[in-house]
Amino acid sequence: MRSGKRLATVLFLVAAFMLVVVSAVSAGGPKSLDEAKKMALTRGVPLLVNVNGEWSSGCKDFKKASSQDNQIRKALKQVVFYTASGEKSECKALTKKLNVNGLPDFVLLNSSGDMINCWSGFDQAEGFIKRVQLALEDPITVEERLVRYSEKPTANDAVLLARVHAAQSEGKKAVGFYRAACKLDSDRRAELVYPIFEASASGMKGKTLDAKAVFQAADDVLREGNASSWE
Repeated sequence: MRSGKRLATVLFLVAAFMLVVVSAVSAGGPKSLDEAKKMALTRGVPLLVNVNGEWSSGCKDFKKASSQDNQIRKALKQVVFYTASGEKSECKALTKKLNVNGLPDFVLLNSSGDMINCWSGFDQAEGFIKRVQLALEDPITVEERLVRYSEKPTANDAVLLARVHAAQSEGKKAVGFYRAACKLDSDRRAELVYPIFEASASGMKGKTLDAKAVFQAADDVLREGNASSWE
């Protein structure tokens, strides 16, 4: 009986300690976008802005993962991380300026406020961490990446530019960069067929692509899925 009470006491203390730690981390974060920008400038690191909505399942998944996954928390320590509701006027102004749509939105800015990368949605921790790491390893702006790509195309640059256009609901441009990445590196085809389908659907919604493009992308997803199932 005593051991049971002792265990309950220990669990209570551990839970209380974790609550204090999480509260301390949250308290140390920026309270506004302007404060976040100043912190990024002072520290000399990029600013990662997470625009979210309480109703979004992807936002809920990221909120849960970022509080529980040590690898995500480790990745976020490399940047100034600011998260806020998409209903806040400062976030509305930012997403309007960058033409970013969809929730959750992740926008990575340099200390000057120029966009390094952006993407929409959260699927799993591994993909999120990979996107952050790739951007931090090569922290040039989107404009600089476009220039570099025009001079020397690479699959990595094509994928990053595709994700930016996808986040901006520019489906046709996103599909173009995704397909270019597949040509530059055929090994990435399996990874990119579904993003191509999503971007094709977005393009049809925006009336820049027709239903034929969506059906072709869907066929590619099924074909790639069938091929994988035989491996």
